[in-house]
Amino acid sequence: MDELNIKPIFNVGYSPEFNPIERVFSKIKRRFNAKRLADLVNRRGFNFDKTIKASFKEVTVSDCVACVRKSYEEL
Repeated sequence: MDELNIKPIFNVGYSPEFNPIERVFSKIKRRFNAKRLADLVNRRGFNFDKTIKASFKEVTVSDCVACVRKSYEEL
């Protein structure tokens, strides 16, 4: 880089706590894992696609708003 007179540009570190979508996905993953565990414990058939869709559908607008608020509070 020195020979070619190139100056490196460093990117800022990634902070998932400031990104609201990470909190939303965390809620979805928690719900997915709970359903998956319940199906396993109760010896029910597990449908991956159906469980993912159901987990996404359970996320409400108020869940998303809360995730955004929490991210802004940490700034």
